Amino acid sequence: MDINWTTLLTSAGAPALAILGRLVFSGREPGLWKRLKRHADIYPSLPAKAKAKFEDMMATEAEVYADAQKRRATRKLDGGTLAALIFVGLVTAAITWGLILLATNWWTPLWILVVATAIFGALLLAVGVGKLWKYEGE
Repeated sequence: MDINWTTLLTSAGAPALAILGRLVFSGREPGLWKRLKRHADIYPSLPAKAKAKFEDMMATEAEVYADAQKRRATRKLDGGTLAALIFVGLVTAAITWGLILLATNWWTPLWILVVATAIFGALLLAVGVGKLWKYEGE
C-alpha cells in the first residue's frame, strides 16, 4: 500500500495547529499591559481632579497584572496532560487518515464522518490545551 502523504499531513494538520497555535501565542503581550501603557501615556494630560482617580485605577490594574505575571512565572508544564494531548492528536490523525482513504475509494457521504472526526479531535485538543499548565496552589 502506497502512503498518501497529502492525506496523512491533512489529517494531522488540525491537531498540530491546535497545539502549535497555543504555544506560539502564549507569549504575546497581554491586553492589560497594553491598557496600562495607554493609561500611562494619557495620565500627564489629565486635569488634576481626574489624576487621583486615574492613579487608583492604574494601581489596581498594575496589581492585577503583577499577580498574573507571578502566576505565569511559577506555573509548571503538566506532563500527563501533554502526553494525553499527543495521544489524542495521533489517534485523531490516524482515524481521520484512515477515513479519508476509505472515503476516496468508497462512499462519498463518508466525508461527513471524516470532517466530524477531525473537528471532534481538534475540539478535544483545544479543551486539553487549557489544562496544559499546573499553577502554584492548585
